Amino acid sequence: MKIRCMIERVGGSRVSIGDVEYHFKPTYPGGPHVAEVTDKAHIGRLLGIAEGYEVADDEEAADLPAPPSGSSLGVDGKPETTAVSQREVLEAMSEDDLIANYGPKSPMGLKIDRRMLKETIVERILEEMEGA
Repeated sequence: MKIRCMIERVGGSRVSIGDVEYHFKPTYPGGPHVAEVTDKAHIGRLLGIAEGYEVADDEEAADLPAPPSGSSLGVDGKPETTAVSQREVLEAMSEDDLIANYGPKSPMGLKIDRRMLKETIVERILEEMEGA
């Protein structure tokens, strides 16, 4: 199933789930950032992050797995957005993507680098987002 990452970055986004890395990137210039995801558990995990991912092809929507436990569905049938969801989006990103998109050379300009633990990087980003 093709899944679209709604956060579009230059060079695409690399997301690791377990031992599998997905590269969400456009298939044509200016196109949506998509990746083919075949593992049903991975599909469920990504689609459980409503503000980050969606089914790229509406025809495949009928085959969706159930949302992750603990999530509730909104009026539109998609999982409701929670504060935990933003954390999940950040935790799914690689350290390189976190630094490229939130580090010193990014518009956000946070003082983060590769010597820091990924958990520390994620916490600093979340703190900055809450303060913004």
